[in-house]
Amino acid sequence: MLKRYTLLTVVFVLMVVHGNAQPPGFMAKGIGGGGALFFPRINPGNDNDFYVACDMSQMFHSTDYGQSYSQLPFTSLQSLNISTYEYTNNASVAYSNFNDGNQGYPVKTTDGGVTWVKLPGFNVADVSGNYSIYSMKANYNKPLQLLMAYYGKIVFSNDGGTTFSTVGTASSMSVGLIMGGAFFTGDTIYIGTNQGIYYSTNAGTSFSIMPTTGISAGQVLWQFAGAKNGSAIRFTCIAGLTAYVYNGVMPYDYTGLAAGVYTMDNANGTWVNKTGTIFLTNDNLMYVGMAENDINTIYLGGKDRAFGAPLVYKSSDGATTWNKVFNTMGNANIVTGWEGESGDKAWSWGETVFGIAVAPNNSAKAMFGSYSDVHLTSDGGTTWQQAYVKTADAHPKGAATPTGANYHSIGL
Repeated sequence: MLKRYTLLTVVFVLMVVHGNAQPPGFMAKGIGGGGALFFPRINPGNDNDFYVACDMSQMFHSTDYGQSYSQLPFTSLQSLNISTYEYTNNASVAYSNFNDGNQGYPVKTTDGGVTWVKLPGFNVADVSGNYSIYSMKANYNKPLQLLMAYYGKIVFSNDGGTTFSTVGTASSMSVGLIMGGAFFTGDTIYIGTNQGIYYSTNAGTSFSIMPTTGISAGQVLWQFAGAKNGSAIRFTCIAGLTAYVYNGVMPYDYTGLAAGVYTMDNANGTWVNKTGTIFLTNDNLMYVGMAENDINTIYLGGKDRAFGAPLVYKSSDGATTWNKVFNTMGNANIVTGWEGESGDKAWSWGETVFGIAVAPNNSAKAMFGSYSDVHLTSDGGTTWQQAYVKTADAHPKGAATPTGANYHSIGL
């Protein structure tokens, strides 16, 4: 009997101790996270609103310009590392690329992102390569217009994805047909590709290839952006070495790709080399961004080999001069989180720019994702902010990033 009471006493004491040891709750501390952030898109109608995709399948959403994030439920949308959120001026309508665990497929929402359905015009017979759709671009001002790039074909819809017509096909399936960017203005559509500029002046009823000169031999258009101010139009492109460019190049495939920066004015067919002082051996450019209403402000993103860090160049005079504006040495103009010079993670952790986005109607706002996080500017690159931990946990620009600090999650 004594042994029985002793055993019951021991069990009771253990239960009391165990119960008292339970924490009242858990709070995220430390750097946390995981997953790379790809190809952000800023809402043309509200430049505090943006989406950014993660290779862990989340589609993150911020409505306060990176102060906090939610994510679309995985039951409604899962993203690929090439997925984008394609806004339209109808807040209920948007397009994206769904991650089904295989090659993915294009989808549309008509209820503001609550539910997504496969586009009826998606043609599985056109699928070739690693993904079904490599990129897409919606016309914000005409929600029924959508461009999609398969590996070897670019297609256009004028009815919200119910049907598609062919814009162009690849001249070589070993390379594919790359949609490096698109610019819509009225009934005119320009598409920058590795085979040149496809354009339509009749709202996509038909497309032609624009005769162009100026890009050096051995180079092809890789990335493309356009802007219009009044009647003036300017295109900017990054040209890549022909031997390195193919459909499926990812942000981390930067080594040796970029061969030059060019601009074209008023769609006159002449590309002008504007590489200037950019040293492409060390400045591995990958992406170009412009606000659609500012022909003079241009951002370029990639890898800064000299510092082993993400690279952002900016021009305020239409590519006449270039300046590095993401200055990682001494965190000179960057408010940091846990990544930064002397921090828990050095700038090499983010490594390079995973797509650069400029607010379509505000060239002072730009952002990029990387291997680890998101950084953004609201003042044209004069200063940059981390956008992945609470502002109160951040460290001032121009100061070393400390190690071992605590951080609160903001949902990214």
